[in-house]
Amino acid sequence: MPGSVGMQCKVLYCTHSAVTDYTSITHHTSIGQLTSVSPSITGGEADVSHADLTTLYEEYVPTLAGVQITGEVVFDPGAASHEAKLIDQLLVVQTWAVQFFDNASTTPADNSIWFGRGFLRDVDISGGIREPFTASIAIRLSGMPTFKGV
Repeated sequence: MPGSVGMQCKVLYCTHSAVTDYTSITHHTSIGQLTSVSPSITGGEADVSHADLTTLYEEYVPTLAGVQITGEVVFDPGAASHEAKLIDQLLVVQTWAVQFFDNASTTPADNSIWFGRGFLRDVDISGGIREPFTASIAIRLSGMPTFKGV
């Protein structure tokens, strides 16, 4: 189950545009190991009232206003490729996923996974002399995400 104590998970992105479900996430690049992760789903509303409204009441329908996944990624400032993986992906729309390692398998289809189309919106790198570097990230998803458990 995602979020279990001691479970490992990583964030990854897939540049292949034909990702339709978790089984097609095969050509992916891992951003890194997550130390924390939190999805945020916000509801909203849309005014569907017509101009020829015969009553004094407006009509509304529920909407999915936004989905964002935030987390902390272990960051290695000495690896140029690690920085490039984060910085170069800012504002690039592609498939993003958070893979949980529920089982011994590293295949996405064998583990719980959250994924959807979106973009890396925020990267905030921090650390100190005697503490590990981390990068706080925010991934903004566009459309309906998939939360798949095993």
